[in-house]
Amino acid sequence: MRRQRRPNPILNKYLTLAMPTVILMCVWLNYVTRGVAFLWVFFALCAGVGFVFFGAGWLRSAGKWPRLCKAVRVAVLVCIGLFIVSFAVIEGIIIANSDADDCAGVKYVIVAGAGLNGDQLSLTLLRRMETCYDFMLEHPDAVAVLCGGQGRGEWVTEASAMKTWLIQKGIPEERILTEETSVNTDENIRNAKGLIDEIEGEARHVVAVISSDYHMFRLKALARKHGMDPRGYPAPSPDILSVIVTYYVREYFSVLKYFIELTGLTLSVSWLNL
Repeated sequence: MRRQRRPNPILNKYLTLAMPTVILMCVWLNYVTRGVAFLWVFFALCAGVGFVFFGAGWLRSAGKWPRLCKAVRVAVLVCIGLFIVSFAVIEGIIIANSDADDCAGVKYVIVAGAGLNGDQLSLTLLRRMETCYDFMLEHPDAVAVLCGGQGRGEWVTEASAMKTWLIQKGIPEERILTEETSVNTDENIRNAKGLIDEIEGEARHVVAVISSDYHMFRLKALARKHGMDPRGYPAPSPDILSVIVTYYVREYFSVLKYFIELTGLTLSVSWLNL
């Protein structure tokens, strides 16, 4: 007769301590990243996967449904492996597209919005606007198309705050266009294309696009999707480790969502701020 294995006390301790540990980690990350919603979902998913994997191991060690539990653990490991491979590939694509392109002769530069603190530029948006300012000095005939509506906790639209900042830096108002209704990157690009079409006529315009370095692949891909020929001009990410890690991980999910939607599926996850 096969002897039944006793439950592993170490696994019991893990199952007891894992959830409060993950909750505390989420609270800390929510604090340092100012409430990025997807982090809660991401770490809750990680916790769920951990509970399934170790829970199946605990049940198997107790002699309950051993074949099913083994199959579940193998499936979890396969999913983790696929995640690691896809993460490495997509992050490689993101990093490979983070260099600047040749923007000689470009007439319009589209700047993607980011968050505001009240009516003040966030650090990420400030870096983008500093890059835009440098671009405007290097290309004295260029017109900036500033994109971004008004989000939660913002007193004005992002585009209007960006315009105010440029004017205070001495850029003439006639060199600035604003798009103040968009709420995500796709709308940034689509609405900016509409503004340029109103002036130049509908065509496949060659434009420069400015955003954070981690954002350039998706921004250029969306510009091509909406009928433009983009040239990337990336802004540096804030040199804060927690912010860099957060945005690069988030961008993985944003790019994954973009690839999935290329198949024709629509993912309604705007509440995750992807």
